[in-house]
Amino acid sequence: MFSCTGKQASVENEEDYPRYDKAEAKRYAKRRADVNSAFDKTFTLELLEKEYIEANGRKFLNYTFRATNKSNKPIKAAKGKLMFCNLFDEYIKSYEHMYDEKTLAPGESITYKSGMEVSYIGDDDEIISKSLSSLKFTWICFNVLFEDDSQMERRKMLDSVE
Repeated sequence: MFSCTGKQASVENEEDYPRYDKAEAKRYAKRRADVNSAFDKTFTLELLEKEYIEANGRKFLNYTFRATNKSNKPIKAAKGKLMFCNLFDEYIKSYEHMYDEKTLAPGESITYKSGMEVSYIGDDDEIISKSLSSLKFTWICFNVLFEDDSQMERRKMLDSVE
């Protein structure tokens, strides 16, 4: 169902929606593509570096990101998932992530660091052991909070009737 090749995870075809009839599935897939495009035109997150650190018996994955506000309104925060796939587009793992470093003015980009403790080894092994050039990264944005407290919410956009 997910593709790591685009900026947003995408729906490949209507077979991904077995509970819908074929026409409904096509409409939903188009709606999802439109929503992905709207988020891509609002807020983007690029993964620039990753680093694995062990300290005091604890394990951490640290990342350097570039966040960009592509909208015409200041953005306070964005929430979504970081999704990793291998070079064959096979899903490895995803992590929840929130950008809330500073309010981004329209057109502004910021580079920032973020990390997480890795509490177990498993799916994380593949991310830890591979270089960024051996991984595909996709940011799936679910919510954007603007400075005026208005929000762009994926679920509401997908549920809205055209």
